[in-house]
Amino acid sequence: MAPTCPKPREGKCSFLIQTADGSVWAGTFGHGVFQLGRDGQVIRHIAEKDGLTNGNVLSMTVSNGRLWLTTLGGVFSMLSPIPVDGQPHIIPYGREEGLSSQFIYCSYLDKAGNLWFGMDGEGLSCMTPAGNIKSFRKAGDQPLQSVYSITGDQQGHIWFSTANKGILEFDGQHFRELAIKEGLRDLVITGLFTDRNGRIVILHQHGMDVLEPDKRHLIYYDESVGLEDFDPNLNALSYGQGGAVWIGTTNGLVRYSSLSTPGVIHPTTILNSATLLNGRAIQQGEQLAADENYLRFAYTGLWYTDPGKVLYRYRLDGADLDWKQTRDHEITFSNLSPGNYLLRVQSTENGSWLDEPELEFPFTIRKPWWQQSWFILLALLIIGMSIRLILRFRDQRLQRNMVLQREKIELQLETLKSQINPHFLFNSFNTLLAVIESDPKAAAVYVEELSDFYRQILAYREKDVIPLEEELMLIGNYKHLLEKRFGDHVLLDIVVPDQTGFVVPLTLQLRLKMLSNTISFL
Repeated sequence: MAPTCPKPREGKCSFLIQTADGSVWAGTFGHGVFQLGRDGQVIRHIAEKDGLTNGNVLSMTVSNGRLWLTTLGGVFSMLSPIPVDGQPHIIPYGREEGLSSQFIYCSYLDKAGNLWFGMDGEGLSCMTPAGNIKSFRKAGDQPLQSVYSITGDQQGHIWFSTANKGILEFDGQHFRELAIKEGLRDLVITGLFTDRNGRIVILHQHGMDVLEPDKRHLIYYDESVGLEDFDPNLNALSYGQGGAVWIGTTNGLVRYSSLSTPGVIHPTTILNSATLLNGRAIQQGEQLAADENYLRFAYTGLWYTDPGKVLYRYRLDGADLDWKQTRDHEITFSNLSPGNYLLRVQSTENGSWLDEPELEFPFTIRKPWWQQSWFILLALLIIGMSIRLILRFRDQRLQRNMVLQREKIELQLETLKSQINPHFLFNSFNTLLAVIESDPKAAAVYVEELSDFYRQILAYREKDVIPLEEELMLIGNYKHLLEKRFGDHVLLDIVVPDQTGFVVPLTLQLRLKMLSNTISFL
């Protein structure tokens, strides 16, 4: 299967490695390997005549005093340094020895002494220190095809690039993908290596992506740091002194130097200002008045590599349910309700929100005075006292009405008693007998008037008040009955100019009755 990554050119150096004796070995594409002395002179050339049956050397690794060469015709191993007789003893490894393919693109020696080989179309093969070979043709349920570069992290996990599918991490049990959605900029990887800080450097046509393995955080380097037309060759890597790595490209060499100590991997977010609408600055944890609810925050994500790529997101705990992304350096909040708030701001240089440090700014907006606890308690107290006074007034009114009702009933009873008094009836009957003997017609009229009078009394005693005019008519009837009894001895003049009012029934009649009883007694 033809590789999709760029291949070294015919006859050009494809890989450099330095062995323990100080020799530099240069692998070529098509012409085997060359051993160079400290002065740069060629010491020997190993090719097909020496047992290297395939001169297309793509990578080299030193393990347990042996130099391992990966080629398009299998893996070759020989002692390093070369024995004193000057003859390399080369041992070939291919399908017969358990490798899954003869086309080997890369090799890597892990911390446990295992040699890993990247195959063309057949995934990974691992050779243990005892010489046993195990092949991996699937990553979970997905088939593994060509593997072009391999490296490892400080935890012993293996990282390798695949054909147009990004990078896979293998922890010994499971495979985990790192691709575009995880922040990788290019799926065609031409090289992987681990710097002295444990970060994995990923090479592709757009530049370098530096990965923090634990956090899976990526930092990007491209033309903004001088990597115009980067175009690295496949696995054209060489470790130098002081942690430097030399990278071969179509336009020359690029030297990568990691810091002696790990540097900052995220932009540093700083707060420039926090103010109210009137411009007054506020402090962290400050308690603001209820009407001080319009706030403005200005911030900056410091990332000197490429400030233009910094992206922000913020969240106001207490108001926002989710993060909001922006490229603005300022945010404004208006009409915030009373409560406790925490502003959180993050910045990133690659758009992947993993473990970016946060800028936090807590503050509180107090409740207005009418929502304060003291006011609520005072209002409840006033309402309670008002309800109590209203209930007391109602009870007093009910008691007063009960008294009035009782007095009315007593008055009606007293009136009725007075009207049905035996003396009154006896006198009325005597008057009737006297009238019957002298004037039978007048007696009949007297009986009718007496009957109407008692009928009116029975009707009025059910009413609270009656018109004054009807009360005066009742008095007139009662006067007529008295005149029949006492004759000219009864003199009663009633002069009421305005008869439009109301009175309690039988009130005036009762007073008149008391007067008539007095007259009768006399």
